[in-house]
Amino acid sequence: MGDRRHFATLILANQLGVLSKERVIASADQRILELEKPEYWLIEVCTDGYSSELGPFIDGADDTVYEEVLRMALRAWLDGSISDQRFLACCETLWKKAGYSSRWYTDLVWIGDEFDLVAQGVFRREDSVKKVRERVEKLLER
Repeated sequence: MGDRRHFATLILANQLGVLSKERVIASADQRILELEKPEYWLIEVCTDGYSSELGPFIDGADDTVYEEVLRMALRAWLDGSISDQRFLACCETLWKKAGYSSRWYTDLVWIGDEFDLVAQGVFRREDSVKKVRERVEKLLER
């Protein structure tokens, strides 16, 4: 994954509430220290946590970006850094961005259904957490 895709991933994760803006900026700071002559967009990320030049990589992201954001969201959800609702919102945003014909659609929509059934009292949260974790891990292996 190139720098643009990597930082688009971090910015998208920040926009979805999975990663703090400070972590995005810290990653940009670190990358700038590693480069002899950083590009302007990286300096923008370092100062603002965003660069309009990365917009196309975020808005028109590919599976590589979605996969990494989903991986970050899963980790944050499992370690308790984000709530069930935030994880669900991430999944919904990802399937909407990826589109109805994407390989993501069915699995990510299923997660919303699973959380809905927990909220209705049909399933126990503990059982659903295990099912969701397994489903997302399988999705990320493809």
